Amino acid sequence: MLPLVTMPTTPPGESPRFEFSLFVPALSYNGGWPKCYSKGHLEPKYYGKRVRYVDSDEVYAWVNHIVSHATARRLQLQRTGYNPFPYREAVQVRAIFVFNRPHTQPEGPPTIHASNYAIGDTDGLQKALGDAIVAGTKNAKFPKAGIIEDDRLIVRWLDPQKAFADQIDWEDRKPAAGVWFRIEPYDDEPIKISNFV
Repeated sequence: MLPLVTMPTTPPGESPRFEFSLFVPALSYNGGWPKCYSKGHLEPKYYGKRVRYVDSDEVYAWVNHIVSHATARRLQLQRTGYNPFPYREAVQVRAIFVFNRPHTQPEGPPTIHASNYAIGDTDGLQKALGDAIVAGTKNAKFPKAGIIEDDRLIVRWLDPQKAFADQIDWEDRKPAAGVWFRIEPYDDEPIKISNFV
């Protein structure tokens, strides 16, 4: 379970350790179905005789939704004097993408591949989040949250997951579809290959 936003405490005279955590509620589409959207599922857009494959409008709406929540939180933190934004060092990100369980999959993990209840690939969900939290450039199509300088600074994703709300031990939190995420400085611990083989 990821914690809500809690800024770290540091001894007097030391710079605060960078940390940014947030919950972004899912968007409601398809008859009120709350959902996170993943990038990379391209649709054709026709421009006269030319066709271009782009992410769907729902994906852009989801990225902009993350941007608006993250920007509001960043501005709130900046007003308190905490302003490491955009962070320019390597980071690691924890994220869990939460979905309400649809009637089409009464049990098991979220593996629905089609229909209005489709749940995106974990890597596409990560891409949407990564695109939202970066600093904007002059060529950016949409505004960005400005939490980190660039998504290339995301060196490690720590156990990114997608899950149905009923699979999570919520402890004292209120169940809600959306994404819970935390960005923190990269922990330069050696990676154990035994975790992967």
